[in-house]
Formats: sequence, structure tokens, C-alpha cells
Amino acid sequence: MRSPPYPPADMPADLRPLHDEMDAYITEHLKGFVSHRADGALVGPFAPMLRFPAFGRAA
Repeated sequence: MRSPPYPPADMPADLRPLHDEMDAYITEHLKGFVSHRADGALVGPFAPMLRFPAFGRAA
């Protein structure tokens, strides 16, 4: 089953810092990969990490 991208505008406020931290890491270390949609949602394996923050924080 796929987890749809999670736009930052749809996230609860307590989840946004995790998104921003992941976004900064991806931007710095995964150069050359498409990692965002136009609405700021992270694509790829990152949506499940945000939908299940206990996993996302650990990863």
C-alpha cells in the first residue's frame, strides 16, 4: 500500500518540524533527486515517515 504525499499545509503543527528537518537533510544530502512536489510535500519514502512520525524520527 502506498502512502500519499503529505503537504505541509495539511499537517498538524507538531509534525511540521519533522517535515522541515527531513526537508533540510534531503536538500543537503540527496542532490540531484526529485524530493518535493510544488505544494512542498516530500515524495518517495518520506510520506510514510511523516504519517508515522515515530518511524520518521528514528529514521
